[in-house]
Amino acid sequence: IATRFISKVTGREIIARDASRFHHFRDGA
Repeated sequence: IATRFISKVTGREIIARDASRFHHFRDGA
């Protein structure tokens, strides 16, 4: 259960990071 929770949190962090990077790229372009 703990591993699944950590995986979910990490996945959400990666998604947020990707979204931030995409937004920055769109603003730059």
